[in-house]
Amino acid sequence: MNWNFRGIYPHKKPDIFYGQKGLSADTGNPLPSATLTTSAEAVTTPGDISITAYAVNTVGFQWQTSADGEEWVNITGQISKTLERFYPHIAGTAGTYYYRVLCAGWLGVVPSPAVSVTVSYAVPSVSISVSAEFVPNAGMVMLSAEGRYVDTYSWQVSRDGVEWVSLGINSPEATIDYAPEDGGEYFYRCEAVGLGGTVYSVPVKVDVEYHVPEITISADMLSVMSPGAACITATATYADSYEWEILASNGIWTYIQGGPELSISYEEGEAGIYQYRCHAIGKGGRAVSESVTITVTCPPPTISIAADALEIESPGTVTITATSHLALGFSWEVSMDGESWESIADATGPELSITYADGEEGIFSYRCTAYGNGGETMSNELRIIVSAPVVEEPEPETPEGEGSGEEGSLTS
Repeated sequence: MNWNFRGIYPHKKPDIFYGQKGLSADTGNPLPSATLTTSAEAVTTPGDISITAYAVNTVGFQWQTSADGEEWVNITGQISKTLERFYPHIAGTAGTYYYRVLCAGWLGVVPSPAVSVTVSYAVPSVSISVSAEFVPNAGMVMLSAEGRYVDTYSWQVSRDGVEWVSLGINSPEATIDYAPEDGGEYFYRCEAVGLGGTVYSVPVKVDVEYHVPEITISADMLSVMSPGAACITATATYADSYEWEILASNGIWTYIQGGPELSISYEEGEAGIYQYRCHAIGKGGRAVSESVTITVTCPPPTISIAADALEIESPGTVTITATSHLALGFSWEVSMDGESWESIADATGPELSITYADGEEGIFSYRCTAYGNGGETMSNELRIIVSAPVVEEPEPETPEGEGSGEEGSLTS
């Protein structure tokens, strides 16, 4: 404060100069004083406040600040009744600031009561967007974050929206590439860290299409002699379970139980051509393999025949029995000369009963053919000798007086 007496007259009242303004004051006035009002008691960065001094008996001002309310320093150039302060969003700005103003009057300089302003950092905010909510298998997606008061970004992923794992990507944008085995729901969020703390964005969800399963099958053998077995193995990717089918005789595929491997046993005498295929089932759908064909063969049947009698007199009955292995059916033939054979109608079982009429005779040859999955086999030939019974004719009667066995004598 500079005191400048204009003129040289001792009765001239002094003028008080503060800064560039010359103000007159009556030295008989009371001490200067002021009350302060603030536009806000708390502010977040970046932000500003204004403090206004309402003063009496005051001709000049000097604003001061303090970090603890005890040690005060002048604020250079702040000599008006209103103090304007701006708080940038930079490290070291947050805290409590104290302000007061020195009021200069004719009788001296008096500090005003102090006011405090609490400065805190603005809490960061972040929002994210995704380039696509539905992604084909083995595709990619772009994530973008927009934030305020953010110093660092960090991306996180979750499969259930509850447990989160860092992706290790620390930038406002992230590119996510999905492998063929990836699929399902993926949740993403961005962690934003700034001077004002840590916040998380609202998650976004991406549905990734699962890969359709791929499957091939192979058999350890394509030809089997029964009794025997074969094993078919499925090689699949992106599959969780398997279903096997066999082509039935009616042309319809029929379900059979099995896992990645199907073991098949063929019973003795079984033969045929069998087709198999496998379904691979996964989250991406169902795929069916090409079919494999297994040919099952078996040996031809064995057969021999025997009769309960090889010679018989008519009338009578003979039973011939066929003993066979692996036979599914039979047919019988008869021959009268051992060369020309005729089928016996309705004779399709393992036993043949023949009834010979009274007086019938001759040599009859029989044979049997056994049929099975492995082919057909003809039996040995069996001969049955049929003879008619011998009829004894009665002796002729001798007239009385004749045939006594004695020769008569001649008399003269």
